[in-house]
Amino acid sequence: MSPPDYAEFALAAEQRRAIYEALIRPQYLDCSARGLARPVAVITGGQPGSGKSALRRNAEQALAPQGGAALSDPDELRRFHPRFMEFNALDDMSTASMTQADASAWARQLLADAIAERRNIILDRTLGSPGQLAQMADALQAAGYDIRIEAMAVRSEVSAVRIFYRYEHERALYGYGRFTPPAFHDQAYAGLPDTLARAQQAGLAGSISLYDESARDALAAQTRQVVGMRAGRAHTGEELKELQGLESAVRRIASAQGYALGESARPTPYARGKGLSPGNTPDLLAAVKHATMPAEVKPAEPTKSRAR
Repeated sequence: MSPPDYAEFALAAEQRRAIYEALIRPQYLDCSARGLARPVAVITGGQPGSGKSALRRNAEQALAPQGGAALSDPDELRRFHPRFMEFNALDDMSTASMTQADASAWARQLLADAIAERRNIILDRTLGSPGQLAQMADALQAAGYDIRIEAMAVRSEVSAVRIFYRYEHERALYGYGRFTPPAFHDQAYAGLPDTLARAQQAGLAGSISLYDESARDALAAQTRQVVGMRAGRAHTGEELKELQGLESAVRRIASAQGYALGESARPTPYARGKGLSPGNTPDLLAAVKHATMPAEVKPAEPTKSRAR
């Protein structure tokens, strides 16, 4: 079976541009200073669920005294699609795919306008594609930007569980959630080491910094070696604690909404306090994917999400 074609959901060029000028540009671009002599571009990277939003917040704080920064993040821009809520009501797990064309176009326009107007900019990306990073970096270098790459080096198991937790948490609060297809997550995770290694070799940035699952600085060099260690090392105590907490939260939310997590009701390796061997997938992931949905959803008490 061929994958679904989401091109039919893309907006007409005129409507897309009108939304950008009226709603997106004032909020994400015009709030920053223009005409800077040496503008800064901070490119954050990491697979979905890695917690790279913490890097974005750090960059926003750092650039605030320097004129602020425009923000180019496709995930932030999806909500401007006029059918965003309709898509969520129909199938919230497909909303990202149905809005991808327009959200990406708006993110590219923000980047182009920021460069043309010499504004600081924060680019929130996965960095799963070396070619896409090289294209962005070439445009920024040609305009004289100070380019800084900051990426999350987080194990796939950690980020994958965070994705499911975020989805269940948001759905309990709002009736719909932001979901990342596992294939996209895995592709971004696999591509990040090569992207960073090529960026380092080609000198695409003035600095490349790596951060662990808590957004602590890990290393600013030898990116391939450090990122490659994600899957080979044992889980840290902090990772195990977070995974246990996230798993418990997802189960609690699911129970409150009236559906079970299927065959994985038994304790998982995380619940027993043991790590998994590299490459294994927590029972929780399959459990959430194959959960039996109820006819009516019961309200759940809000819980706080740690990573976005």
